[in-house]
Amino acid sequence: MNCRIILAVCFLLIPAFGVIGAAVANLAGTVVINLMRAVEVWAIMHTHAYDSGYFKPVMAGTAAALITGLADRFVAVSTGPGNFMLLASVLLLIFIGAIFALGIDKQDRTVMLLLRGRLVRNGTA
Repeated sequence: MNCRIILAVCFLLIPAFGVIGAAVANLAGTVVINLMRAVEVWAIMHTHAYDSGYFKPVMAGTAAALITGLADRFVAVSTGPGNFMLLASVLLLIFIGAIFALGIDKQDRTVMLLLRGRLVRNGTA
């Protein structure tokens, strides 16, 4: 089903937009399939497929992308790999800061503690 949706949208978007059209078609196919799955979960199990915890990374990523885009536009240090590394670092730091600012769930804390324990056991932390 996903392949059919992506192919249909590709036929519409690629001639007009090229590679960007292909990327948008893939995104549209993924969104449609995820929405169909969420509706299916609701219809069969009468429960939500997603909880509010799924919105935190979306909000943090949006904030990080917007701030990094503004930094690139208004505080252009250089071009090339150095600029890319700087902007990638800014994006990562803002994303992590936003995740912590929005709060860490109990499940996320458990995963972080397990990961830390595994790293300490292997001697990498």
